[in-house]
Amino acid sequence: MIKYTSKDIIERACQLADLQNSDFISDSEKSALLNEAWNTIYQKMVNANDRTFIKSVYVSDGFVLPKDFYQLASLYVESDRQQINKVNSSQLHGYSITNNVLLLSHEYDDVSVIMEYYPTPKTLFYNPDSKVSKSFIQSPYLVLNDDAFVGTDFSLYSYGSDAKIEDLPLSGKTGLIFKNGYVVREEETNRLYTLEGSLVQLREMPFVIKGNEVTYDSIKTDEDLSSYIAVIMDKSEEINYFIDFDGYIYDKNFDSVLYQGAQFSLFNKAFYCRNDGLYFSVNGSKEIIRILGAEAEVFSLNLYSFCAFIDDTYCVESFGGNFYKATYGFNSLFDYPNNIYFTLLAYSLAVSFKIKQNGDPTLLASELEKATNQFWDSLSRDDNNQYTIRNVYKSRGRIW
Repeated sequence: MIKYTSKDIIERACQLADLQNSDFISDSEKSALLNEAWNTIYQKMVNANDRTFIKSVYVSDGFVLPKDFYQLASLYVESDRQQINKVNSSQLHGYSITNNVLLLSHEYDDVSVIMEYYPTPKTLFYNPDSKVSKSFIQSPYLVLNDDAFVGTDFSLYSYGSDAKIEDLPLSGKTGLIFKNGYVVREEETNRLYTLEGSLVQLREMPFVIKGNEVTYDSIKTDEDLSSYIAVIMDKSEEINYFIDFDGYIYDKNFDSVLYQGAQFSLFNKAFYCRNDGLYFSVNGSKEIIRILGAEAEVFSLNLYSFCAFIDDTYCVESFGGNFYKATYGFNSLFDYPNNIYFTLLAYSLAVSFKIKQNGDPTLLASELEKATNQFWDSLSRDDNNQYTIRNVYKSRGRIW
């Protein structure tokens, strides 16, 4: 397998489209165009029955399709590889899919059945690692908006001034500061308070972290949450992580402790939950940690120090007394079967870039056509043909 990142692909596409050192196309637009190109190529692979990214799972009648299910590749009996056909007006036995549930006819009750499927194409994330000078007098804990931020002394400041706008009543307590409010913890009692303006309210636990906001929305789960201090949701309202009073963080299935004890403490850390995982760090740290599923990755800021998250794209970093608005996150990593995937994606993206800047894409389109033809030749097509032949021979009384 050949490994490339989304940043490698975008940089190569910018070279091909003569866009190096140009900000004509924004970073977010580059990311969006990259995902469009990848989704198009992925669908071509699915249509050609290429097996590079296929997953398999044992199934039975009433099986709920995996959350990453995109398209069915094949369904067969494990013992003899006999394909199972879809039920229709002329096919009374086989399978059907209703409301995301796989239904099998009764003759498959006592046999092992395997389903092969294409997973949903992953969203690609792009971090150009760009930095812009930002006017902070004091190291920020949280950027509230374009006018104000919360400092590490838990006081409210405006940009370019060391005069406090307001002292937040967090003295002697530890807490998390979010874009829409504050959560304060009394160490001895573990009680939680929210601070909204000057109003302090005792809240029932757990609270909910969404992005960099804190809410007390009702939590839809059958689990007993009395021993958990917080749950962390993604933007689709699905619970991804649970945190208990000892600082242990669990995945959504409760079967994996991701961080614990002194290594992980809920409070005095900045959190941000994006679509590609949960990000957190400590003010002054040179690392941002991402948890995705049961995996944890560390993103090094090199000489810079983390200060605060701003949104899905930007955070604040500091170096030598200066503050910078910086992109953060991980570039998606591809494990390609060969170099043709990289070439095809780069040319697809370069053509989009050229059209976007009202340039002539003719030469790039010609190279894209060559790359597309090489791509088609490289696909491992009709890998299920052996199963089809096997079933034909079996129906004639001969088995391989």
